[in-house]
Amino acid sequence: MGASEEQDKLEETIIQQLVFERQTPGTVVRGLLSGPNPPDPLQAVFALTTIAADLSGWHEPDLQDLSSRCFEEATLMICELWAEGFRLTKPKGANSQTATPGEKREEA
Repeated sequence: MGASEEQDKLEETIIQQLVFERQTPGTVVRGLLSGPNPPDPLQAVFALTTIAADLSGWHEPDLQDLSSRCFEEATLMICELWAEGFRLTKPKGANSQTATPGEKREEA
């Protein structure tokens, strides 16, 4: 299964648990991360923010509230991961559109 398919399946699983099983975003993601074959924590956060963005487009108050709670949980998870020592670094050899301090931006 490719990375895109894995991400789609993760999003489907989260949506099912949020919408149909009425679980909270925190319960869903923490359950997935502590279960068998847990996703990468950043994959889970990315899936949660993708779902939140999709839900925010609906004009139903319950779905917009769920969207807000998903964004809040994703933000909290990023802070917790950072506190645990998880760091975001760009892969070696990856070109960046923005320069980090002391680095010149490469022109295409």
